[in-house]
Amino acid sequence: MNLSKDELLESFKEILKIDNISYDDSFFELGGDSFDAIRLLHKLNLDIKIIDIFNNPSINSLFEVIENGGIYHNKLIRLNSNKVETEDTVVIAIPYGGGDVSIYKNFSKFVSNIPVYSVDTSEIIISSIDEFEHSVELIAEQIVLMGVKKAILYGHCAGSALALYLEKKLKTKIEVELFLAASIPILSPDEALSEFDRTTDADWEKYLHEIGGLKGLNSNEISKMLKKGRHDHIVSILSFKSILSGNSKSKATLIFGTCDPVTCNLEKVKQEWNNYISFSAIVEIPNAGHYFINDYADRVVEVLKIN
Repeated sequence: MNLSKDELLESFKEILKIDNISYDDSFFELGGDSFDAIRLLHKLNLDIKIIDIFNNPSINSLFEVIENGGIYHNKLIRLNSNKVETEDTVVIAIPYGGGDVSIYKNFSKFVSNIPVYSVDTSEIIISSIDEFEHSVELIAEQIVLMGVKKAILYGHCAGSALALYLEKKLKTKIEVELFLAASIPILSPDEALSEFDRTTDADWEKYLHEIGGLKGLNSNEISKMLKKGRHDHIVSILSFKSILSGNSKSKATLIFGTCDPVTCNLEKVKQEWNNYISFSAIVEIPNAGHYFINDYADRVVEVLKIN
């Protein structure tokens, strides 16, 4: 490692555009968001992950991670305070394709009464269906070992598939409430895999631009998001492939943004979801685009009834 603590401080200042920063100030409390964290990660160009920045947001704590190396990356990341009213219920939030756990940072600020965790999907193995299913089993096992009585699962876009698959893994062990947002189900996973192989990065980039997924990112940041997004799309496909091996429907609430170009044909989307779930409710968030978890986190919390 050829980075000093003072150099790390200068990187914080450059990314956040703030001069007065102490070694114990939190990157996120200073105004940093997930895009800023991606920029910091790119600037440092070290063997760390965005999870490390999120879990160690001060210069002192992050420098220790960089200095020591060898960090174990848990698949479940706690987002809000350890001081909550109850530990009987837990929220498990799964990011959209190309996103990471920090997209739920703002969401977690609106939840003070129960623990909020997000899934680090980059840690899910996708090299084979067996290894993928084992990775999901480990996540389900982690949730059960928390000792909770109920899990509220929220998946956004590609994350909805993993949320649905986790629900099937958990529902015989604990109570589960399922929320699927801004998503269209994959009806034929094998065809989706073939299409994925034919789709170029340029195709992906054009699509993400169209739905507002790349706003404010430079070319290097876009490249990293595309790589993560392709990984997450495979997670989604393999989730539906595994779900199709069963024959029971899950019960879920669907959440849509009224200005989301992905789900604009709502009747068709509902018909397709009917292959996998029965509807607890269908909720539309006015004026919300595809990535409404970023701009309407408080409204999502209201829908989940956890504020």
